[in-house]
Amino acid sequence: MNRGLVWRILATALLLTIALIGLILRENRLRDTGREAILSIDAVDPRDLLTGHYVALRISEARPDLAVCPKGLPTAATPGLMRLAPGPDGRHHLVTGPKVRGELKVTGFADCQDTALSERVPAVPGSPALAAPPIVTLDIGVDRYHADQDEAEAIDKVLRNRNLGSAAIVISVGPDHRARLKGLILNGKRTDITWN
Repeated sequence: MNRGLVWRILATALLLTIALIGLILRENRLRDTGREAILSIDAVDPRDLLTGHYVALRISEARPDLAVCPKGLPTAATPGLMRLAPGPDGRHHLVTGPKVRGELKVTGFADCQDTALSERVPAVPGSPALAAPPIVTLDIGVDRYHADQDEAEAIDKVLRNRNLGSAAIVISVGPDHRARLKGLILNGKRTDITWN
C-alpha cells in the first residue's frame, strides 16, 4: 500500500476525531452556560429498534389561562423564535403579547389545539357550560432522552402512571436560541444528564 495514502488516511481520521471532540466540548459548554428552563412533558414511546432505547418526550400542557389559541405562532412549515417565561408554578410556559420579566427565546414551533371548540360540558345543571382549555405543544428540538433499556422502561412507566403535572424536562437555552436537554424531573426528583 502507498505510504503517502496511509498517512493521509491517518491525518484525516485524526482531524475528524479532533473536530468531533471539539463539537462535544462546545455543546457541553453551551448546555452548562445557557439559561435554564423547566417545561411540562408527556411520554410517547420508550424505544426504537434502530436508535436504541429512549423515552420520547412531548412538551405539552393544557393552558387554562388562555381562552383560545394565540395567533401568529411559528409552525412546522415556518419555525421561528418563541418566548418562554417562568410561571407561578416554577415552570416555563409559552407567552405572547407584551414582554414578560425573565423570559427567554427559543427556536422551534408550536401547535395549539382549541379544545374549547369541542363539546362543552355543563358543570352543574343551570350553570354556564365549561370549555376545555387549549392544549399547547412545543417542538424545540428536544424530543427524546436516551437511556439503557431498564432505565428507559422505568422512566416510561413513571411518566405513564404519574399524576398530572409531575413530569418535566430541564433544558438549557444558549445565545444561539437552541434548546439542549439538561435533565428530567419525575415526581419531584431531578436527574441531570452527565455526558461530560
